[in-house]
Amino acid sequence: MPDDRDIASGINQLEGYLLVQSELRTARVEGEALADRMPWLTGERREELIRLYAEERMALTRRTLRAVTERCHELRAEYTTRYRQLRRRVVCAALAVVLGGLTLSACPAGHRGTVDSRGSGSARTGSVTVCAPEACVAPETTAPTS
Repeated sequence: MPDDRDIASGINQLEGYLLVQSELRTARVEGEALADRMPWLTGERREELIRLYAEERMALTRRTLRAVTERCHELRAEYTTRYRQLRRRVVCAALAVVLGGLTLSACPAGHRGTVDSRGSGSARTGSVTVCAPEACVAPETTAPTS
Protein backbone atom coordinates (compact mmCIF):
# COMPACT_ATOMS: atom_id res chain seq x y z
CA MET A 1 0.00 0.00 0.00
CA PRO A 2 1.45 3.42 -0.93
CA ASP A 3 2.28 5.79 1.88
CA ASP A 4 1.09 9.38 2.21
CA ARG A 5 4.16 10.79 0.45
CA ASP A 6 3.62 8.60 -2.60
CA ILE A 7 -0.03 9.60 -2.73
CA ALA A 8 0.82 13.31 -2.40
CA SER A 9 3.48 12.98 -5.09
CA GLY A 10 1.01 11.29 -7.44
CA ILE A 11 -1.59 13.97 -6.84
CA ASN A 12 1.01 16.69 -7.50
CA GLN A 13 2.02 15.03 -10.77
CA LEU A 14 -1.59 14.69 -11.87
CA GLU A 15 -2.29 18.31 -10.95
CA GLY A 16 0.80 19.44 -12.89
CA TYR A 17 -0.26 17.42 -15.93
CA LEU A 18 -3.76 18.91 -15.86
CA LEU A 19 -2.39 22.44 -15.50
CA VAL A 20 -0.06 21.93 -18.47
CA GLN A 21 -2.90 20.55 -20.59
CA SER A 22 -5.10 23.49 -19.64
CA GLU A 23 -2.33 25.95 -20.51
CA LEU A 24 -1.70 24.17 -23.82
CA ARG A 25 -5.41 24.30 -24.66
CA THR A 26 -5.52 28.03 -23.80
CA ALA A 27 -2.43 28.70 -25.93
CA ARG A 28 -3.97 26.84 -28.86
CA VAL A 29 -7.24 28.81 -28.56
CA GLU A 30 -5.29 32.08 -28.48
CA GLY A 31 -3.25 30.95 -31.50
CA GLU A 32 -6.45 30.18 -33.36
CA ALA A 33 -7.81 33.63 -32.47
CA LEU A 34 -4.61 35.17 -33.84
CA ALA A 35 -4.83 33.12 -37.04
CA ASP A 36 -8.50 34.10 -37.47
CA ARG A 37 -7.40 37.75 -37.76
CA MET A 38 -5.30 36.77 -40.78
CA PRO A 39 -7.78 35.46 -43.37
CA TRP A 40 -5.15 35.30 -46.13
CA LEU A 41 -3.34 32.36 -44.44
CA THR A 42 -3.71 29.01 -46.14
CA GLY A 43 -4.78 26.01 -44.05
CA GLU A 44 -1.21 24.72 -43.69
CA ARG A 45 0.22 28.12 -42.80
CA ARG A 46 -2.62 28.77 -40.39
CA GLU A 47 -1.90 25.51 -38.55
CA GLU A 48 1.81 26.37 -38.46
CA LEU A 49 1.06 29.79 -36.94
CA ILE A 50 -1.18 28.20 -34.31
CA ARG A 51 1.49 25.59 -33.49
CA LEU A 52 4.29 28.18 -33.29
CA TYR A 53 2.18 30.47 -31.10
CA ALA A 54 1.33 27.61 -28.75
CA GLU A 55 5.02 26.57 -28.53
CA GLU A 56 6.11 30.12 -27.71
CA ARG A 57 3.34 30.51 -25.18
CA MET A 58 4.32 27.24 -23.47
CA ALA A 59 7.99 28.30 -23.42
CA LEU A 60 6.96 31.57 -21.76
CA THR A 61 4.86 29.66 -19.24
CA ARG A 62 7.82 27.38 -18.39
CA ARG A 63 10.14 30.38 -17.91
CA THR A 64 7.57 32.10 -15.70
CA LEU A 65 7.00 28.99 -13.61
CA ARG A 66 10.75 28.48 -13.16
CA ALA A 67 11.17 32.10 -12.04
CA VAL A 68 8.29 31.78 -9.58
CA THR A 69 9.66 28.48 -8.26
CA GLU A 70 13.13 29.97 -7.77
CA ARG A 71 11.65 32.95 -5.94
CA CYS A 72 9.62 30.62 -3.72
CA HIS A 73 12.79 28.76 -2.77
CA GLU A 74 14.58 32.05 -2.06
CA LEU A 75 11.72 33.27 0.12
CA ARG A 76 11.57 29.98 1.99
CA ALA A 77 15.31 30.24 2.74
CA GLU A 78 14.94 33.88 3.84
CA TYR A 79 11.95 33.13 6.06
CA THR A 80 13.64 30.07 7.56
CA THR A 81 16.70 32.14 8.44
CA ARG A 82 14.55 34.92 9.89
CA TYR A 83 12.48 32.43 11.89
CA ARG A 84 15.63 30.91 13.39
CA GLN A 85 16.90 34.35 14.36
CA LEU A 86 13.60 35.29 16.00
CA ARG A 87 13.37 31.94 17.79
CA ARG A 88 16.92 32.41 19.12
CA ARG A 89 16.01 35.91 20.38
CA VAL A 90 12.88 34.66 22.12
CA VAL A 91 14.75 31.80 23.77
CA CYS A 92 17.50 34.19 24.95
CA ALA A 93 14.95 36.68 26.28
CA ALA A 94 13.06 33.93 28.10
CA LEU A 95 16.30 32.61 29.56
CA ALA A 96 17.26 36.10 30.70
CA VAL A 97 13.88 36.53 32.41
CA VAL A 98 14.18 33.15 34.15
CA LEU A 99 17.75 33.84 35.27
CA GLY A 100 16.76 37.30 36.49
CA GLY A 101 13.88 35.82 38.44
CA LEU A 102 16.12 33.17 39.95
CA THR A 103 18.68 35.79 40.92
CA LEU A 104 16.06 37.92 42.64
CA SER A 105 14.53 34.95 44.40
CA ALA A 106 17.95 33.89 45.73
CA CYS A 107 18.38 37.16 47.62
CA PRO A 108 16.14 37.58 50.69
CA ALA A 109 13.74 40.52 50.30
CA GLY A 110 15.08 42.29 53.38
CA HIS A 111 18.59 42.34 51.94
CA ARG A 112 17.82 44.04 48.65
CA GLY A 113 19.04 47.55 48.08
CA THR A 114 18.53 50.17 45.41
CA VAL A 115 21.27 51.21 43.03
CA ASP A 116 21.08 54.29 40.83
CA SER A 117 21.36 53.06 37.25
CA ARG A 118 21.85 56.49 35.71
CA GLY A 119 25.60 56.36 35.96
CA SER A 120 27.71 59.40 35.26
CA GLY A 121 26.63 61.32 32.21
CA SER A 122 24.24 58.61 31.03
CA ALA A 123 20.81 59.51 29.67
CA ARG A 124 19.16 56.56 31.44
CA THR A 125 17.17 57.20 34.58
CA GLY A 126 15.80 54.93 37.22
CA SER A 127 16.94 52.53 39.83
CA VAL A 128 17.54 48.81 39.95
CA THR A 129 16.98 46.55 42.92
CA VAL A 130 20.02 44.45 43.68
CA CYS A 131 21.05 42.11 46.40
CA ALA A 132 23.54 43.76 48.70
CA PRO A 133 26.61 41.48 48.54
CA GLU A 134 27.32 41.61 52.26
CA ALA A 135 23.73 40.66 53.06
CA CYS A 136 23.73 37.50 50.89
CA VAL A 137 26.34 35.71 52.90
CA ALA A 138 25.41 32.37 54.38
CA PRO A 139 24.70 32.70 58.12
CA GLU A 140 27.38 31.43 60.42
CA THR A 141 26.65 28.12 61.98
CA THR A 142 27.58 27.46 65.52
CA ALA A 143 28.58 24.06 66.68
CA PRO A 144 26.14 22.56 69.17
CA THR A 145 27.41 22.57 72.69
CA SER A 146 27.08 19.48 74.77
